[in-house]
Amino acid sequence: MRFAWSRRLFQHGEGSGIALMLASALALILANSPFAAIYDLLLSVHASVRIGDYGIEKPLLLWINDGLMAIFFLLVGLEIKREVLEGELSNRKRAILPGAAAIGGMVSPALCDPVGNRYRVLPRGHGFARQSGAHRFEALSDCTRDQR
Repeated sequence: MRFAWSRRLFQHGEGSGIALMLASALALILANSPFAAIYDLLLSVHASVRIGDYGIEKPLLLWINDGLMAIFFLLVGLEIKREVLEGELSNRKRAILPGAAAIGGMVSPALCDPVGNRYRVLPRGHGFARQSGAHRFEALSDCTRDQR
């Protein structure tokens, strides 16, 4: 039973959120430590997937950004769909606040971009970074959710 603790951790929804927070913390620590050069070297290693003559070759960083983030947002979308159809958000009254927060999270960066460019806060054509931070809120909600 070498990995019994990991099985127990991932049997509940909190495990994925905790693992995501730990991985994020580890990445931040490595990127800002004396090991940053090794970390950058690791992210620049090329990996490929090939089927016959066809294939895709990208650095590990792009596999993480493109592939794993696509899977992450697919799973988030499926979780939201499940919550809307049969979970906490199936009641319209309970869905109003999270829905308004989601719309605000999309609209506010879209409004900041023209304002920043209009008043020359940013160089012309430069956009604000648009990161949802969904993983942080998902992890926090997993840790604070009522256990039923």
